[in-house]
Amino acid sequence: MSSKRFALYVTANPVSCQGQLSALRFAEAAVASGHQVARIFFAGDAVLIGNVRLDTPSDEPQLQHRWQTLSQTHGTELLLCSAAAQRYGVQGETGGNLAEAFAISGLGSLVESTLDCDRVVHFSG
Repeated sequence: MSSKRFALYVTANPVSCQGQLSALRFAEAAVASGHQVARIFFAGDAVLIGNVRLDTPSDEPQLQHRWQTLSQTHGTELLLCSAAAQRYGVQGETGGNLAEAFAISGLGSLVESTLDCDRVVHFSG
């Protein structure tokens, strides 16, 4: 089986939807199988995952930390839609609330994914 290059498009709210956890599990399984997950593009409610002040109870999956680990271990880009980040108050400037390993980017990054990845997989709520 040849190695594939994936991008994920995640629109699921990290607090109230299963979609974020499904996307994360997919990404972890893909890299464990020898594939590359080049980037994750979070849009809509999903950008809340990039807020450093996201406070997940200890008995729930620590999604933000697991996304960060994926990024640091495998070089996966974690991109937040700039328009949605602005709408939800996620800011990357000095003194902002952007979590480590996340970046704010425009829709062009999602379009680029369709050109340089073998598959783009969408995970919604």
